[in-house]
Amino acid sequence: MKNLDTSKIKNIVLSGNSGCGKTALAEALLYRAGVLDRLGKAADGNTVCDYDAEEIKRQFSINLALASFEYSDFKINLLDTPGLFDFAAATNEGISAGDTVIICVSAKSGIHTGTIKAFQAAQKLNKHILFVVTKIDDPNQDFYSVLDSMKEKFGTKVCPVIVPEIANGQFKSLVHLSRMKSYVYDKKGVSTAADATGIVLNDKQGITADSLMEGLTEAVAETDDALMEKFFEGTPFTQEEISHGIHEAMRNGSAYPVFTVSCTNPAGCDLLLEFLKYMPDPTT
Repeated sequence: MKNLDTSKIKNIVLSGNSGCGKTALAEALLYRAGVLDRLGKAADGNTVCDYDAEEIKRQFSINLALASFEYSDFKINLLDTPGLFDFAAATNEGISAGDTVIICVSAKSGIHTGTIKAFQAAQKLNKHILFVVTKIDDPNQDFYSVLDSMKEKFGTKVCPVIVPEIANGQFKSLVHLSRMKSYVYDKKGVSTAADATGIVLNDKQGITADSLMEGLTEAVAETDDALMEKFFEGTPFTQEEISHGIHEAMRNGSAYPVFTVSCTNPAGCDLLLEFLKYMPDPTT
């Protein structure tokens, strides 16, 4: 491993309720970064982070696990924490050691006690918080109901950035709101981009990308007086202003960005990796 400036090191904690997809997300990120040549599965006992014999037998995390890799001139340290209360000490150790806490939430089962505990622990230790909704390709997913429950439980700071397009109850594409681009993924996680202006995100509820963009724009405006003035004038933000505003909002705690991924193809992991490069480092 080459020597890197501290500002190039990102210590990212994966936390949340047991079964929410933390270890699968770690596996998908390692695969998408080119560290692995295939995706392991907890059911097969071949994931990087669940390596202990008891973890393989029981198919859930028991220990705090570390997976480090380089990506685009950055070193990313993933700290995969257990989700069961029995191993809360390891979870708290991981959150304490990290700089940013990714709280995983299943698009299928939503918020549980472990989700709330992870959020409270991150808040108590003044950590930067990012939500990642997993299992979006599950046939029983209900992303937009889960998103509503997240806003209800964790407040208006919950700020969707990458959300799914759902048609006939099934996952179709991921929409990057700040870019207003939709991404359709193949089985290897390679995407094709298209314009998302006016796209209907949920055909049952009529939610559009433009309507969610309003909330994102307001969160960005609150990070800077000049942007707030621009917001009240009705002047559109540039993509650079939106991108910088999202990062700043997360850094100062005025927003909790929400990303969406699938860990099976793995859709959205490329966008998440790109975002992780801008996460706070140990010097901030």
